[in-house]
Amino acid sequence: MEHLSFHLTNVTWGWLAVAGSAICFGSFGVPIKTKAVLQAKVDPVIFQSYKTFWVLVTSFLVLTYNDFVFTPWGIVSGISWVPASVATVISITLVGLGIAQGIFNSLIVAVSFSWGAFYFKEPLRSIPLSALGIFILICGVFGMAISRTLFKPNLPEPEPNLPETNPFLADQDPNLIESYPNLPETKPFFADQDPNLPDPETNLTDKIKSATLPSYKTIFGYSAAIFNGLWGGSVMVPLKFAGNDTPTGIEYIVSFAIGSSIVNLTILVIYSWIRVFVFGYSVPSLNLKVMAVPGFIAGTLWALGNFFSIYAVLFLGEAVGYPSVQTGMIIGGLWGIFYYKELKGWQIAIWMISAATALGGIVLLSQMKK
Repeated sequence: MEHLSFHLTNVTWGWLAVAGSAICFGSFGVPIKTKAVLQAKVDPVIFQSYKTFWVLVTSFLVLTYNDFVFTPWGIVSGISWVPASVATVISITLVGLGIAQGIFNSLIVAVSFSWGAFYFKEPLRSIPLSALGIFILICGVFGMAISRTLFKPNLPEPEPNLPETNPFLADQDPNLIESYPNLPETKPFFADQDPNLPDPETNLTDKIKSATLPSYKTIFGYSAAIFNGLWGGSVMVPLKFAGNDTPTGIEYIVSFAIGSSIVNLTILVIYSWIRVFVFGYSVPSLNLKVMAVPGFIAGTLWALGNFFSIYAVLFLGEAVGYPSVQTGMIIGGLWGIFYYKELKGWQIAIWMISAATALGGIVLLSQMKK
């Protein structure tokens, strides 16, 4: 490392960190869509708890070459990250990996860029060109968001006694269901273990409508992705406020992990209390047997992405570094298209064009730092 650092500038290290972070951030959502996790109906808050646990465990690896430092700003980052990450699980489950990551990653770009440019006053080459980059980015986001609703294949003739599918996870969307043909009957969010909940789809007409029109679950999925982008876009901002509390910057990752664990535990307790005493449902299952491996993979990949993203912000700044790591949305989209088969035909073409457009906006923004 010392020998290489002699030849590489901080900017070069920053872009290498961007590449590592993008790969990890673009792949951590893959375990959310595994068949075992979907069939187990793992609660989004529980899935996030596994992620937070592994983020906490792996964060202490930085102490092998740094002293332990804790700053309360890590709790502030946790307040931003944990709720946004719960929304990540919901949005990926409901609208797919490629669509969800395209929406929330691009919005994170806009939010983090705004912090760096307008609050921290990081020097920019051109405000008009920066605004153009945001506009191009929004156009790309819109295209990725609607790609799933365009060029849908013709529906087959309806048959009586259609098999039940998972209304919360797939909402009768043939692009999602066909990859998981034997999912058992389940219940919507907050009610997955209530045996008395009535079937929300009572007739064939409702089933056909749900395959052709956006449902409340699809809208909920898009809303979760938007919330993730707007709320989670500030997750690295407290690093800038920490200042002298973290001499080299990377020590912040431990404060982030501890703060996120405090926030996650608080949310889990409140959420479980609401389930039991307000809605009358059971405490959400930990699904330990199912979640041991997916939780480890998702949490570790996210932790690695976070590790690299901190170096990207330290070397490139908030306005350039953190927006640039969101190019992971391209990696996530490719997982969704080629592994989970979430889009088909012209839908893929529309998504590709839109992703390239959003990426172009990000590249333009990245060039605005003086």
